[in-house]
Amino acid sequence: MTLLKSDTLTKADIIDHLVDKFGFTRQQGRLLVDSFFDEIYAHLVEGREVKLSGFGNFLLKDKKSRPGRNPKTGEEVEISARRVVTFRAGQKLRRQVDERQVV
Repeated sequence: MTLLKSDTLTKADIIDHLVDKFGFTRQQGRLLVDSFFDEIYAHLVEGREVKLSGFGNFLLKDKKSRPGRNPKTGEEVEISARRVVTFRAGQKLRRQVDERQVV
């Protein structure tokens, strides 16, 4: 069963699915989805990783500052140090995606 109306899954698609499958009101569905993402945001902002069993892990990585170049002007610029969020798919998700490869 797919909940996509287009090639991209949106929060609105997830809310619509919750409304259709569980009978939530749109407001309840939106509150549930927003609360879920707010919890993920809060953990990442606090510097904590997020692990969703069977899906994957959101990891934090610190990147050092490094020299870079403006591709338009060629001017050298310093790219500042920053913390980035990366996602590593879990085995179950990787296996599911691999089984559905389009040839």
